[in-house]
Amino acid sequence: MKYRILITTLASVMFIGGIGTASTAITNTQTVQAATPSFSSSYWTKNRRVYVTKKITFKRYDALKGRIVRGRRTFKAGKRITVRNAGEFDGWVLAGTKSGSRYWWVSTSANTKWLSLTKH
Repeated sequence: MKYRILITTLASVMFIGGIGTASTAITNTQTVQAATPSFSSSYWTKNRRVYVTKKITFKRYDALKGRIVRGRRTFKAGKRITVRNAGEFDGWVLAGTKSGSRYWWVSTSANTKWLSLTKH
């Protein structure tokens, strides 16, 4: 019986004390942008959906010849794409490119300045 009164009193005090801070917390809320992991992070070894923040061009890479060949894909700001860190070289690969295939769509940009995890 003593515990029931103690718990009820404690809950009442927490509820009354929480009302004043709840209104303060609501007025002070700010949007928090997700931090983008660095290029060398293991986060990018899997395919990730990202938003393009500035124009980026992916070039066609021929694995059999070991060089970039004719063909480009350009994405403008605001476009949502799926990419992963290439691993074999410094750059990005568009998802859908199979690791054993001959042709890959690659970007040689070795940073994350052109992408965002959230839409702006």
